[in-house]
Amino acid sequence: MKLQYKITLLVFAILLVIGLIGAAVMVYLQRQSSVAHFNESALTIAIALQGSLEDDMIRSDREHIQAEVVSISSGSLINEIMILSRTQKIFASSEVSEVGQIRNDKDIAQVLATGEMITRIEKKYGRTEYCVIHPLINKPECQGCHGSDEKVLGVIEIGIDRTSLDARTREQTLLIALIGGITFVVVGGMLTVMLRITVVNPLAKLATSARRIAEGNLSTRADVTGKDEVSMVARNFNEMAERVEQNARALEDSKAELEQRVKVRTNELEQVSQQLRQRDKERGDLLGKIISTQEEERQRVARELHDQTGQSLTSLMIGLKTLETASRQDIQQRITDMRQLTAQTLQEVHNLALELRPSSLDDLGLIAVLKQYTEEYTEKFGINTEFQAIGFSQRRLSPETEIAIYRIVQEALTNVAKHAEAKKASVLLEVRDSSVVAIVEDDGKGFDIKQHSDSTSVKNHLGLLGMYERAELIGGKITIESKPGRGTTVFMEVPLSRNES
Repeated sequence: MKLQYKITLLVFAILLVIGLIGAAVMVYLQRQSSVAHFNESALTIAIALQGSLEDDMIRSDREHIQAEVVSISSGSLINEIMILSRTQKIFASSEVSEVGQIRNDKDIAQVLATGEMITRIEKKYGRTEYCVIHPLINKPECQGCHGSDEKVLGVIEIGIDRTSLDARTREQTLLIALIGGITFVVVGGMLTVMLRITVVNPLAKLATSARRIAEGNLSTRADVTGKDEVSMVARNFNEMAERVEQNARALEDSKAELEQRVKVRTNELEQVSQQLRQRDKERGDLLGKIISTQEEERQRVARELHDQTGQSLTSLMIGLKTLETASRQDIQQRITDMRQLTAQTLQEVHNLALELRPSSLDDLGLIAVLKQYTEEYTEKFGINTEFQAIGFSQRRLSPETEIAIYRIVQEALTNVAKHAEAKKASVLLEVRDSSVVAIVEDDGKGFDIKQHSDSTSVKNHLGLLGMYERAELIGGKITIESKPGRGTTVFMEVPLSRNES
């Protein structure tokens, strides 16, 4: 709803409330005036009636009193007249059939007791009447018959018809409503026109200007003149719009300058980024070549130890075995010792070859090698170690990934044996959506990870440093979690290449 309609409705609502209140007050005052007039009329009639019947009452001329009562009540204004004694016995009445009856009326009893007039409204004979109960005061001329002890001798009850009062009230109410309605329409219309000229139209112009500025036309100004509050708001609005336009221009200039600076800086950063990527690539290629060369060298050493040294030691053991048939007891004993030593050496060379480069890693794959390694680890260190692989089936990872995971798991279990004092350990290998996860856990004494989180501490532990470096070379990440007394968890995640996934 538009503002002008809201203001119009508000003005008419206020005028309506004021008009209704004013009309109600005027009707109430007029009614009170009419009631006061009726009180005065009833009192005048009662006094006049008392005066006209006073002589008859003194003479006790009941018939004349009754005739006077009937004659006075025959008028259109008076519904009934009734004279009652102190015992509330009807002495005379406009209704002849009621003469001699006893009333039991608390209002009449109150007037008899206090001597003060009472008025009331009641329904009687099918009509609403205004009733006045006026006391008959004991005057000196009445004391010859009634004595001087009684203050009130009786009451006169006069019922005045309210029909004329109600009709007059309705007429006055309609007249007031008509006058109020005309005044309401005229004043409301004038106020609406004045508000529209002085308030609504300037505010509409102001709103239009604000909308145009919001749409981007910052040169728009509100065309409002005058010295009232709305005009002051319009001038302030124009000043604010001027500052906004200036700031917008300055902002555009700053934006253009900033874009130019960003463009230059972006080019510089792009060049630096290319240089860094080139360095990282060269470093990665170099480290990859170093690791590859190391693994090739280890593989070569392992092959030579197995093929040459192992065969030589085997031949030596066979040759020494032939000497056992010699006759001399001491030679035979020494030959036996040499044979045992040779067998032990052969086993150690074989174990060394497995540690340098397990041949089964190329033939059987990572899962079989880790399963075999955990079984040998359990027998060698007495730490119950469980191994589980999930999601591999017949999947094989790249040689670089398999050897890196194998070395990291090997190093983690070596640290468990050296430092953890654990009874149980577990190795979990799992292929997920686009990565392979390796988790090594133990129930050992653990350690404070915060004391080993800085780079200096990591460098002092070559095993940890090697684990981090191997993971970084294949694009993986290692996280170590541990608390004193709660064991240690090594978590490694390596992304899978397209060929692996």
